[in-house]
Amino acid sequence: NIDMTEARPKKKEKDTEYNLYTKNDRLAYFYFLNQKGMKPKQAAQAANVNHHTARKWKRQYERDPDAYEPHKK
Repeated sequence: NIDMTEARPKKKEKDTEYNLYTKNDRLAYFYFLNQKGMKPKQAAQAANVNHHTARKWKRQYERDPDAYEPHKK
């Protein structure tokens, strides 16, 4: 008899680190985006924010500007 559990690959431990952004980081992004008229990727670079994260913030704001608060829950 062969035990098939030995043939399964071991799960890889995740080495992912996440950035924690402050309310000021988000406000800076929106400042560069709206007040300075920068493109989203440029505004993210100026605010020192990952552009994928900034894109998510922008999408949330566009869905519901009144309910969106620029800080992490």
